[in-house]
Amino acid sequence: MAAPSSRVLLAFLTLLALRAFCATPDWRPINPEELTRKQSKIDPNADAEILFRDIRINERLTTNYLRYKIFTDHGREKYASVKIKYLSANQITNIAGRTIQPNGTIVELEKDSIYDKVEAKMGGFKEKVISFALPAVAPGSVIEYRWTEEIVEASKFIAIQTEIPADEVTLHVNPINTHYSGTVLKYLSFHCNPIQNPADKKFTTITVRDIPPYHEEPHSPPELSSKQWILVFYESLLLSGDYWGTIGKLEFAYSKERVKISSEVKQIAETVAKEGTDEQKLALLAEYCRKNITNLNSAQTPMEEREKVKANTTTADTFHRQKGSSRDIQLAFIALAQAAGYDARLALVADRRSFLFLPKIQSRAFVTNSAVAVSLNGKWKFYDINNADVPLGTLTWPEQGVWALIPDAEAPKWVTTPILTAEETKMQRNAEMTLSRDGNLEGDVRQIFWGNESIAWRMLLANRSDAERQDLIRDGLKRKFADLDVTNLIINVSPEADRPVGINYHLAVKGYAQRTGKRLFIHPSFFTTGAGAYFTEPGRVNPVYFDFPWTEADTVTIHLPPGYELDHAESPASYNFAPVGTYVAKAFITPATNTLTFHRTFSFGLNKMIMFDANLYPQLKTLFDDIHTSDEHIITLKLSEPKPQ
Repeated sequence: MAAPSSRVLLAFLTLLALRAFCATPDWRPINPEELTRKQSKIDPNADAEILFRDIRINERLTTNYLRYKIFTDHGREKYASVKIKYLSANQITNIAGRTIQPNGTIVELEKDSIYDKVEAKMGGFKEKVISFALPAVAPGSVIEYRWTEEIVEASKFIAIQTEIPADEVTLHVNPINTHYSGTVLKYLSFHCNPIQNPADKKFTTITVRDIPPYHEEPHSPPELSSKQWILVFYESLLLSGDYWGTIGKLEFAYSKERVKISSEVKQIAETVAKEGTDEQKLALLAEYCRKNITNLNSAQTPMEEREKVKANTTTADTFHRQKGSSRDIQLAFIALAQAAGYDARLALVADRRSFLFLPKIQSRAFVTNSAVAVSLNGKWKFYDINNADVPLGTLTWPEQGVWALIPDAEAPKWVTTPILTAEETKMQRNAEMTLSRDGNLEGDVRQIFWGNESIAWRMLLANRSDAERQDLIRDGLKRKFADLDVTNLIINVSPEADRPVGINYHLAVKGYAQRTGKRLFIHPSFFTTGAGAYFTEPGRVNPVYFDFPWTEADTVTIHLPPGYELDHAESPASYNFAPVGTYVAKAFITPATNTLTFHRTFSFGLNKMIMFDANLYPQLKTLFDDIHTSDEHIITLKLSEPKPQ
């Protein structure tokens, strides 16, 4: 009998290891103190506390084991029901749970009480969810549950801090990754101080203790820039020296190998971009790629078409087949730009939706996006070739104002991407309404969105039917007005991404103005009516953060009912809070037409200021409270007395 090959033997040993790893472990013994504990050691007002969370990572397999102490009925209502969200590419097994009563009685979670389903999210996105309710939970109970998840991603983001306090969170990570040779285990901690246990010889074991609850606050920085968490990842040994310099050189070599300036590419570049400024020529080349090369990564491309197309080796393949991945199309644009004489590179771009990255942090996990950077007049201009909802020469807001790595053969460098100004991101809103004697308001409304507001609307409305789009607008209005009717709703989304998004409709609102005797009380700031205050809490833990600068420009014209006039009304207050922004409001009556006109302009984030330290919160809160007061300003109208004959 022939001896088994080394590959077969390795596979056999790996299978045994995985079986051992997946085997159901025993529950940890219950400490009597855990059963008798009456309140959290970290936060005496907490409804529940995590006694421990144990996470064991063995390459792609991760086991999670949590134990909670429930203190109140609210804690029981919130934490007895469990939802485990996961990506469809991953797999969850070995789910178990139980409840331990203060007297030591144990009630096991029944297998038929565990549900696995798909939940639909906004924009058609779907995620899978495991859900179950632990049995017989009451204040004083200890609950615990565990599961195993097979995770495809190489990097793992481990949340340490949650909304309730935790005594201890421990990670055990296998330092060897057999899937990728020549790699080394690394971990980075954020906002916490883990302690490594050198006694564990098989795993790298790190522990964080006495973790306070995380307080959700409006307009906080991205979640990973606010909470305690740990990144665990395996990385090539080649990156142990000049980390980002090595990555920048490798990326440059990658692009150079695949970008081929053939005679066909030169002919296309010369034909498409033969006239105009540099910006106009580059826009034409980018538009050519968007329109003429099918993106196989697009949701609009059928799966069967993706599967039958061969992978492109160089840009010559991409132009020949007129099909390619998102990366292929980026490289095709680089080829056209270089053929036209421009210095174009495939830049690595951070994303600030979940984390505010700085180049001192050495991990590719934070710089996973890419965009084409073209050098113009000593600056780098960035192009999102594959997103038709984004104007050419602009990035989506999460990629604006972030660090981008420009690859180079000798000296890669970091630059920051441009961010659209408050003037460029504008909401222009107009309403011409008629007010009845009963306080009902009716008329036509027009809203125009520019810049990041336009991009956000385009992406929100994409892949929705006309009926779904209209329901989205109506639902938003219903949250503001209790009794309304919306007709003639038209949503204009131009195929040209640099054009604004427009929304027009006819609106009738019953009881908009309050009537008391001969007087009507009306909010002239129609578009902000019903909006709550930005900040309601007296204090603040996190910095204050806004996604991008913006401007709101409102004009409201209200035709008043016959016989009504101002009753010693004043305009709402205006504010100049340079260098951050301005707020100007003005209301006036035109007697000849008996109309009330209200103008409002609010700009925030001037000089691209969107992040403020927590110690500035009192000033910011006062400012936004003042603006809210002006927005809620009431103008009183009275029925004029008949003039004596």
